[in-house]
Amino acid sequence: MREERDRLLADSLPEWVYWVGQDGRLLYVSSACQSVTGYSAQELLDDPNLLERLIHPDDRAHHGEHCQTNNDTAATTLHFRILTRSGEVRCIEQARREVWDDSGSYRGYCAINHDVTARRETEESLRRNEIALAHVLDTVPDIAIQGYQLDGTVVHWNRASERLYGYTAEEAMGGNLADLIIPPEARDSFIRRMQELREGASLPSSEILVVNGHRLGPTCGH
Repeated sequence: MREERDRLLADSLPEWVYWVGQDGRLLYVSSACQSVTGYSAQELLDDPNLLERLIHPDDRAHHGEHCQTNNDTAATTLHFRILTRSGEVRCIEQARREVWDDSGSYRGYCAINHDVTARRETEESLRRNEIALAHVLDTVPDIAIQGYQLDGTVVHWNRASERLYGYTAEEAMGGNLADLIIPPEARDSFIRRMQELREGASLPSSEILVVNGHRLGPTCGH
């Protein structure tokens, strides 16, 4: 009864779930397998090698090493790619936990697989945008631009800032704007303003830098 209940629960999840026994054979595959891989659960159960063939060739060694570990009851996370039935590459985030019975015997492992392809594509797009933006900001010839966190920590320092203030980007990055360029008589006001922003005050639109809908943080230019 408990096993049947667990199977019904797993089949109701949008994630692809499977259980590999201690001998390496698939014991259970959830129905979500088909929406993620293009293969039915029964196809994976009938073909002992299909699961391995699903793994992207460049990720098989890493995935195989991960699956050999069977001495830890803690959940682990693995990222790898698969090739679907149609040949599409999908990114998988796998949460895996070893299964042990009441007598302490190893019974294999259970894997919950999340299709994170869309998230990875978004992250990669944002990364490319930020690289392009950093290049643009660095090459603005006459405007000193600094990016900083809400505690004043510098996260961007362009070449014009180097020329104007005398600090290289390497020297400025990780430092505090209050110590680098804020005049002594204005530091208390700057620190109060940062505190207000951390507590939810609005940031002037002139100090917000947004690229493709992604807020990169407070900035200032001189």
